[in-house]
Amino acid sequence: ATQPPWCGQVTNMAMVSADNERNPWNNSAGAWVTVLCEKVDVSVQKTAVKSMILPTEPAQFTIRVQATGGIATGVHLVDYLPYGFTNWQLSGDSQGCVLSSGRLNCHYGTLQKGDRRVLTLTHAIGPNWCGQIINRATVFASVNVDTTNDYALASINVTCGMGMGGD
Repeated sequence: ATQPPWCGQVTNMAMVSADNERNPWNNSAGAWVTVLCEKVDVSVQKTAVKSMILPTEPAQFTIRVQATGGIATGVHLVDYLPYGFTNWQLSGDSQGCVLSSGRLNCHYGTLQKGDRRVLTLTHAIGPNWCGQIINRATVFASVNVDTTNDYALASINVTCGMGMGGD
């Protein structure tokens, strides 16, 4: 499959001439072909495994990266991890991923149409910590027709001093 910028109409022209030419109006010819390209798109989804937890429960986010429409190259996920949380654990499709200096980088390279990578980030919460954990992930690719689905945001509320439903 051809990727932009080589999609669309491609034109080829040829010209000839001679010193003793009698009819200069038939000295050129052209042809064109329309190259149809797949509309390559990568997207990211990020969700909280549980949107509300107690401080004794782990905070967990799931990240899904997917290629649709065609073969995506140069696929790269970046997730700036929530400030103050430094002990994230990574599981799932983590080949090509590095957790370092408060950031998750995943270099997936090429994803075939329909390929998906799923990761889970987990962090233990201290018994006295309460508040909201907000996290955003962004995916990039060499060719990507729809950038509106390249980032995702999720949050977890850590609730102190109250039960979580039930009686």
